[in-house]
Amino acid sequence: MKKYIEVGLGKFIFLVLIIISVVPAFSQTKRETVVLDREIIKTYDFSDNGYLSVDNVNGSISISSWNKNQVEVEIVERRRGDYEVEIDFSFSKNRLRINTNIPRGSFRRSALVNYRIKVPEKIEIMAETTNGGVELEGIIGDIEAQSTNGKVTIYDVDGDVDASTTNGNLEIEDVTGSIDASTTNQSITIRGADSEDISATTTNGSIRADFDLKDNGYYRMRTTNGSITLTVPEESKVDVDISCRLSNFRSDFDISGFSRRGEDRWNRYSTRRIRGRINGGGASLSAGTTNGGVTLRAK
Repeated sequence: MKKYIEVGLGKFIFLVLIIISVVPAFSQTKRETVVLDREIIKTYDFSDNGYLSVDNVNGSISISSWNKNQVEVEIVERRRGDYEVEIDFSFSKNRLRINTNIPRGSFRRSALVNYRIKVPEKIEIMAETTNGGVELEGIIGDIEAQSTNGKVTIYDVDGDVDASTTNGNLEIEDVTGSIDASTTNQSITIRGADSEDISATTTNGSIRADFDLKDNGYYRMRTTNGSITLTVPEESKVDVDISCRLSNFRSDFDISGFSRRGEDRWNRYSTRRIRGRINGGGASLSAGTTNGGVTLRAK
């Protein structure tokens, strides 16, 4: 009996110690709801490798880095009508979450909330909005950016990028890390990427890309009712898998196993499926379209 009491007491003490260690972590989270009155600016102390999440409705999000260990959030509101827009802030050490609350109904159509945010260079970011654009620049860290009915622009990022939108263009430039880009009814542009893993997918839009291929890289591009144009160095070593159902494939490169049609500048391959090697093969490139051509250019 005594043994059971000692075991039970030990478990109780263990649980108490866990609760004591966990409670302070929760208590350090500061939550605040602010009624937006045209414009507010809030500042939070941060250090490297923090996390920022912004969820907006009917407005843009612009995030860029600066040389301060702080996050500065500037929010500007434009609205018509007698109603309140609330902003929820949740902050714990190095982690900030921001959420925009606009009353449902006709009010949402007359409200516009724009974010301009400065962050330390090293930070992980998740930014999402509806009926507005997302722009991020100068970040060292992974990024997830989403929009509906808005453009997504990402510049100078050292980290993995996951970017998606509906009815908006995607522009991605000077990214070091994997890229997953997708949109609907608009185009995708990728320039200056230093990546071993790039995926670009759209519907009813074109894809234009200009970057160096890694020998062990994996690159995928897909569209429907749009063209694909990829520009890579002349010495690139590539295994290609190209699908053009109702259009032609044009290439500055000779591809093993295929002969060109015509004597012009381009190699015009008459088949709708091209599988072969360029310069002996290396990186994996898969590109496909319906009702649009695929062009592979050398630089």
